[in-house]
Amino acid sequence: MLSYEDFRKQQDFQKQPTPIAEEPGTEPITPEPVSENRPFNLHNCWQEFAVHLNKLGKPAEAILMKDATPQLDGDVIRIEVAGSHQRDMMDQVRPLLLEHIRQQFKKYLTLEVSIGVYTPAELKPYTDKEKLNAMMQQNPLIREMVERLKLRLR
Repeated sequence: MLSYEDFRKQQDFQKQPTPIAEEPGTEPITPEPVSENRPFNLHNCWQEFAVHLNKLGKPAEAILMKDATPQLDGDVIRIEVAGSHQRDMMDQVRPLLLEHIRQQFKKYLTLEVSIGVYTPAELKPYTDKEKLNAMMQQNPLIREMVERLKLRLR
């Protein structure tokens, strides 16, 4: 049988809040103290958040953040990504990113993500004829030499 004091201690212990495991990605970022003299530097804030994402176990999002170049246009942050998959990844981290910026600088910004225009890379010459043509375009003396010596490809 428990004494009254032991019973009260047990009740007080049970009333203490139990630590709840936070869902990954919801851990708060510990911001630097906000000072009125601290200038708003979007690039540094962006990179700090990329490092934080890596610590949260989101390496793909962290790499995307490091590779993207944000442009500040008034109260809108604009970035351009390569495809819809990257846009979806940015949409997932958008709330955390904007909250990070608000905590750091007390600025309320929005994020606009657009998909960039795809430009295929220049095709490299593959066959011998393509290689010769590419060399002749770069150096006209090669064309002259081929003509003077009457050289041909088989």
